[in-house]
Amino acid sequence: MPILEASGVTRRFGGLTAVNDFNISIEPGEVIGLIGPNGAGKTTAFNMLSGVLPPSEGDIRFEGKSIIGLKTHKVTQRGIARTFQNIRLFADLTVLDNVKIASHFRCGYTMAEAVLRAPRFVRREAEIERNAIDLLGIFGLAHLKDEVARNLPYGEQRRMEIARALATSPRLLLLDEPAAGMNPQESLELVEFIRFVRDKFDLTVLLIEHHMDVVMSICQRILVLDYGVTISKGTPKEIQSDPRVIEAYLGKEVEDG
Repeated sequence: MPILEASGVTRRFGGLTAVNDFNISIEPGEVIGLIGPNGAGKTTAFNMLSGVLPPSEGDIRFEGKSIIGLKTHKVTQRGIARTFQNIRLFADLTVLDNVKIASHFRCGYTMAEAVLRAPRFVRREAEIERNAIDLLGIFGLAHLKDEVARNLPYGEQRRMEIARALATSPRLLLLDEPAAGMNPQESLELVEFIRFVRDKFDLTVLLIEHHMDVVMSICQRILVLDYGVTISKGTPKEIQSDPRVIEAYLGKEVEDG
């Protein structure tokens, strides 16, 4: 059974159709790429899959159950986590606190227990902190746990954002342009990092990415959006040779000329 399946998903903003009849089926363990020129509708598609935006039409099913109408925190509880193109950190909190915050939607204690520092509160907070430190260790960030998030270099902020997403214990991870702002060497390292994360945490990954070397290196299948419409699906090799994809990226004049 697919871990995620979207059928006929459409999103309109007034008279503008940002995404039209979007269909995707992702099997557990796959790494799937979603690409397209700027303004193609990729982030809108991500926003619908993660509950940020409701679709105007269509259905989205995660592990066989519809997630239409669920708030974002409920989608996260189901097992979908995401990162953003523009890193969204709690910039004035420590690295450790950023990761701990992601675990609190399933903390298991009440507000009264927190105020009174009841035994269950103390026990769960200790567990959350241990788990967060373990995650930071896996990501090579444990030595920075007390550093304020805004002070981290860009690449380490990216790793911390992914660590924070994984603190929610997802089964599907949505990565929105994880290589944005990276140089070629950092992009190559990111490919190995995503593979490591997929295998270590038994994840399925869907990513938006403009760095074609990243997409072609790691994705088993790729979907291409242009003006909100899926114009191509296939393996990296098939996508690279598809005239519709070449035209969408380069323009017909360049292709013909």
